[in-house]
Amino acid sequence: MRLLFVLLTVSIALPLWAQQRVPCRVRFTDKGPESFAPGSALYQSTLALYHPRAIERRRSVGFNPILNEDDKPLYVPYKQSILAISDSLLSELVWLNAVIVGLDPAEQQRVQALPFVLSVKPTSSLSYTQLREIDCSPVVYGPSEQQLLSVNVKQLHDAGLFGQGARIGVIDNGFRWREMSTLRHAQVEREYDFVYRDTITANQPGDVDAQDAHGSCIFSVIGSWSHDSVSGVAPFATYLLAKSEDMRYERRIEEELFVEAMHWVELNGADISSSSLGYLAFDSTDASTPYELLDGKTTYAARAINLAAQRGMLCVTAAGNYGRPKTLITPADADSAITVGAMAIGADTLWAYSSKGPTADGRIKPDITAQGMGVHCQTPAGNLVRSSGTSLATPIVAGQLGLLRGLYPDMPLQQLRDALYANSMFPTQRDSGMGHGVANTVSTARFLGPGIGRPNVVIVSTNTSMFIPIFSSNAVSVKVTAVNRTTKQSTEIVARPIEGVWYYVEYPESTFTGGDTLDIRVVATDEALGRVRAYPHDQSTFQVVRNLVDLSCAVRLPTTIARVDEHPTALQPTVLEQPIEAGSSSIVVSLPWTDVLKPLARMYALTGQEVPATAQHEGHRLYVHPSQPLQPGVYVITLLVNSRHSVISFVVK
Repeated sequence: MRLLFVLLTVSIALPLWAQQRVPCRVRFTDKGPESFAPGSALYQSTLALYHPRAIERRRSVGFNPILNEDDKPLYVPYKQSILAISDSLLSELVWLNAVIVGLDPAEQQRVQALPFVLSVKPTSSLSYTQLREIDCSPVVYGPSEQQLLSVNVKQLHDAGLFGQGARIGVIDNGFRWREMSTLRHAQVEREYDFVYRDTITANQPGDVDAQDAHGSCIFSVIGSWSHDSVSGVAPFATYLLAKSEDMRYERRIEEELFVEAMHWVELNGADISSSSLGYLAFDSTDASTPYELLDGKTTYAARAINLAAQRGMLCVTAAGNYGRPKTLITPADADSAITVGAMAIGADTLWAYSSKGPTADGRIKPDITAQGMGVHCQTPAGNLVRSSGTSLATPIVAGQLGLLRGLYPDMPLQQLRDALYANSMFPTQRDSGMGHGVANTVSTARFLGPGIGRPNVVIVSTNTSMFIPIFSSNAVSVKVTAVNRTTKQSTEIVARPIEGVWYYVEYPESTFTGGDTLDIRVVATDEALGRVRAYPHDQSTFQVVRNLVDLSCAVRLPTTIARVDEHPTALQPTVLEQPIEAGSSSIVVSLPWTDVLKPLARMYALTGQEVPATAQHEGHRLYVHPSQPLQPGVYVITLLVNSRHSVISFVVK
């Protein structure tokens, strides 16, 4: 009767506050599909609102075009949908892509359910977090270096391949990723809490303090992006997060919730699932699972993995942490699972507590291993710690498969798994401790080749050039077809290998005659096996624009090809006194024009990262002063002089 009384009391109390509207900040996911390119109707109508002094001020500090995406107006249909729920529109925040609107609790839920709404927060709450732009300089692994190098992912990362295009579902006890510095970049498409039946996977009222600790740490191992601290294996993959564990108890119902979570991950299009969970012993009120039932097809968790695998998904799961033969947990026994054991630091011996097979029906498990001892991860509180267990090895293997999926988006997923096994410590012989052992990710990428990563466009000696990463075990011939978008003139150029996985193409100015944009398609042929692969992976093309740098985030380009012109043309700005000595704090540029007014100069490293610098103009000379002494490498200066645009490259030795 007491429970009934409480429920009745709540139902009477609700109307006292439920209808009260409070100001809420509603943030949108985007600004709609309308074009905001210069010349478009929306751009021109917005520009007309700006005072001439505002336009001149923006132009004086280098804004070109004058307006950017931040200035794009809020999308009218989005606002209309909000007004259909509440007519209490208080403010429009163009730069934050948000509106302030009065909403009662029921209206807040309706607005939050709209597909284009990112968040709904009362303005009275502290609802913002520190903004953190993604650092796209070449990644420095920091403490996580050993766990990443042990599976050999660096060459893929250096090529700008971080799992882009792969879809990975992570099933665990919760994820406080929004508050973690290493995961604020994460591309989480969907998340769901199967315990409380909502979309909040972080801790909420009713959860124990440690509810989301394990899952947050696991997610950081695979998905982190943070230079000098924790770097994940596949930080730019798309993630689906499922909370299926309830840390208040250990009950058999959690296995059923895992089955539901696996179904949810599969129907939401995951290529790969990563689960560091197991179901064997429970609280005294629930029966334990005897080992004789771990035959790969009996437990509900094992059946869920087998069903997902039958539908094409790769299911990576932890072996367990009991350290003796026949101590696997389920679903590690599943026929179709990629069961992961844990290696000690250094990844050449098995971690003492890693569970061993065989399964109840005599099959060898685990299938593969990765470092599981002393793995660096981040806690929900933000601390960087070392943790151990097959739980930590599992996301590393899932990340390896994510990298391969990003490089080979059209390849059957099972082929990626088999190739990973074939490029492991024990490709043909395995035991119930290590399985195949640790797999080499780069060797697997080459084994499946040719695999073509995203080409990178740079300016070398004033010419538009392209570096293409191609992974292959054999020699490949690489042909690049460029079609001038304006003239339709087609040019085929053979790319040449220069260093490691890199191939190089340079476009002569004649390629751009009549138009500044090329439609590009790259075709690589394995000369030994006859395999032919292309980029883009479908039948489309990608664009290269004359004198426009276009780089993958964190790509580490080779510098062996970089050079400067020894005999520049008379009308081309020139860097004098080259090569520049390392440690220099001034670059002298000779300008060939006499009508120079207010030149604008910006400096970039070959990686595309801007180097802060000031510029001083005196006659035919422009003195560019970087904020810090220059380190060895290749740099680019872009110049806007009157209406002329020039790009100059130079080398610091």
